[in-house]
Amino acid sequence: ATLAADVLDALGTVDDDRECENKLVMLLDYDKFDFIKLLMRNRKRILYCTRLKQAQTDAERDAVKATMLRDLAGEGPAILDALQQTGTAETWAQDRAADF
Repeated sequence: ATLAADVLDALGTVDDDRECENKLVMLLDYDKFDFIKLLMRNRKRILYCTRLKQAQTDAERDAVKATMLRDLAGEGPAILDALQQTGTAETWAQDRAADF
């Protein structure tokens, strides 16, 4: 597995924050602790946005969205709502081009 996959796995599978942070330190080294703190602060956003973007079928995307809706403690529904209200860079560019 790649480092990115290992980091994503740690963010998604380790429930205890301290344990997750320790795993990230082992993966990324202590000198990247500021980055690790950023990852921890945005843990669920990173996890869910990445999983949604990696999903290759509608069924996979629907499964990620269903998981998000069930994750009340991790603010999954709020993250999903924010994603649905925010357009992608592509739609943003299309909207701006239409203004010209």
